[in-house]
Amino acid sequence: MSSIRNYLGKIDTSTSEGMAQKETLDILVQLGNAKADFFQSKIEMNLQYAQDKSDSFPIQKVIYNFNSVRCFSANEFAELRSTINSEVKMFLSGVREAALSAISSLVYFELDMLLNRPEHSYEIEARYLAFEGESAIRIDMVVWYQNINIYNLKDKPEKILTVVALVSAIDTKKMNLLAFLNMYQAELSQGGASQEVIANEIAFAKDVLDKPTL
Repeated sequence: MSSIRNYLGKIDTSTSEGMAQKETLDILVQLGNAKADFFQSKIEMNLQYAQDKSDSFPIQKVIYNFNSVRCFSANEFAELRSTINSEVKMFLSGVREAALSAISSLVYFELDMLLNRPEHSYEIEARYLAFEGESAIRIDMVVWYQNINIYNLKDKPEKILTVVALVSAIDTKKMNLLAFLNMYQAELSQGGASQEVIANEIAFAKDVLDKPTL
C-alpha cells in the first residue's frame, strides 16, 4: 500500500480536480482490496473442492496467507517486480531453499509476462509445491492487474496490481504421491534448478512422504 500512499501524497486536494483524482485512486484501492477478498475466497473454495480429489493435493489446513495491493507507473515495473518477489520470498522464508529459489524465479517470470500484457485487465492463477521442514505444502496464488488513467497527475499510476496467496499443509495420507513428485520436479526444473538439485529434492520428498504414518 505504500506506493498508493505515495501517489495520494502528490495530489493537491485543495482543488476540485485534485479531489477528483484522490477519489479515483480511493475507488481503485477499494477495487484492489475487493479483488483481494474475492481471490482469497476463490482459493479457499478451490481448496475445499480439492479435499475430495487426491490428485489435487487435499489439505489439512490453511497455514497463512499473503496479499498486496499496489498502484504503479511504467517506470516502476522493474522495481515492483523485485519488491513483490522479495515479499514472496519473505512470506515463504520457511520453505526449503531449492523450492524457494524455483518459486521466486517463476513468480518473477509470471509478473514480467503479466505486467507487459496488452489487455486492459488480466489475471493469472498459479500453484506451487514445497516443503517446510518435513511438511508438504501447496501455495495457491492469484495475481490481477487493471490498467488505469488519471489525468493531470505528475508521475501518474498506470496499473493497479493485486497479489493474493494462501499456503496450506497438504494431507499426505490422501494425496497422490506420484502426482506430487511429478509436479514438484516440473516446478524445480522450470524454476531453473540443476539436475543435481532436482534429484536431491525428489529423493528428500520420497524419503519424507514414504515414511509410515502412525
